[in-house]
Amino acid sequence: MNKVNMTEGLSNAEVEEQKRLGNLNIMTVKVGNSNKDIIIKNSMTLFNLLNLVLAVVLFIIGSYKNMLFIFSIISNTSIGIYQEIKAKRIIEKLSFLKQDKVEVIRAGEQVSIEKEELVLESQRKTRHGVKRI
Repeated sequence: MNKVNMTEGLSNAEVEEQKRLGNLNIMTVKVGNSNKDIIIKNSMTLFNLLNLVLAVVLFIIGSYKNMLFIFSIISNTSIGIYQEIKAKRIIEKLSFLKQDKVEVIRAGEQVSIEKEELVLESQRKTRHGVKRI
């Protein structure tokens, strides 16, 4: 690519060429934990472990009526998992809505574009001259 004139910026043809080559500023943002991590974090707690040990002991001695507390533990854990996954999805949707625009010079004019529209082939002015990035 030819050297970019810092006052003119990239021409529309140069931008389209870089897009065709796949040199776009595409970033994926991971928001929060994965669903698997959420399930593990909510299931593998000391409280649940103690209740599981207690349930096993009650099962071994045959006191089945006293094991009914396990249903409240399962429902409490399930509700916590559901709420955290739902909150994560809402945050992902909100972060998608927050799209920052950047100011660039294209064909001699300053324009505002989405971050994803930036092309990677550009130059940066440094103390030692122009650096291609």
